[in-house]
Amino acid sequence: MKKIIVILCIISLVLVPSTLSMENIKNSISSQNFDSCWTMLISEFGINGSTANVTEFNRDGNIIWQITDLSIPLDSERLPNGNTLITLHGEEKVIEYNKLGQKLWIEPGLALPTDAERLPGNHTLISNFRNGLVLEVAENGTTVWQMTDLHKPLDVERLPNGNTLIAEGEIWPYGRVLEVDRDGNEVL
Repeated sequence: MKKIIVILCIISLVLVPSTLSMENIKNSISSQNFDSCWTMLISEFGINGSTANVTEFNRDGNIIWQITDLSIPLDSERLPNGNTLITLHGEEKVIEYNKLGQKLWIEPGLALPTDAERLPGNHTLISNFRNGLVLEVAENGTTVWQMTDLHKPLDVERLPNGNTLIAEGEIWPYGRVLEVDRDGNEVL
């Protein structure tokens, strides 16, 4: 659910920057009735890279964590260990930051990554928009699985059954969602 909120916020910030500011988001958050442990992680970037941050707000709308001066952070997720995995589309890499903002892990040399998911065993599943590729990399950067010949993959999720759900993006009719098994076979 948090990922959906983040995606909607990104879309809103890109499409209507004049009406939706960080101050409006803060006011909206503080007016909600959430439980005391609720936080929201927002990936924010503006037109021409004018603003590019990942910010976490508490239920009162106060900033409790932030990384600034990023290059098109399309996706961010809080990991169970408290670190944050950020997909930097503009820098063509995925970076894991700790709570102090230190870079702990970097997967460089990607082709316009749009999404990254941390998997069990410290592997990371990454969609590469430009080269039509989804790959799973180990902590040491070794590719342990990949799916090629995709059409601009935007989002990727590993399902509980071990299959991978991939959303390909383009103007209709080329966009689709497909599920593939570990051997790369499409599941119907």
